[in-house]
Amino acid sequence: MKKTCVILLAGLCLIGWRGAFAQSPAPRQAASVTVPDNSGEDIKLFRKDVRSLRKQIIAANLDLSDSEAEKFWPSSTSTRRSW
Repeated sequence: MKKTCVILLAGLCLIGWRGAFAQSPAPRQAASVTVPDNSGEDIKLFRKDVRSLRKQIIAANLDLSDSEAEKFWPSSTSTRRSW
C-alpha cells in the first residue's frame, strides 16, 4: 500500500515538474485596421448588390403568376424598407 502511494506521489511530482518549465505564450499585439475613406460608398454598393441577389433568389424559387407577382413584390420591398 505504501509502495503504491509513493509511486503515485512520484508520478504526480514528475508531471508537475514537466509543466513548470513550459514556455509562456507570447503577448499578443493589437491588429491595426485601416478603413478607406470611401467605405460608406462601398457599403451602399454592397447593400444594393445584396438586395438585387435577394430578389433574384426569391424570383427563381417562387412560381408566381403575373397578378400574384404584382401583389407580392410591392409588399416585399416595403417590408424590407421597414427593417
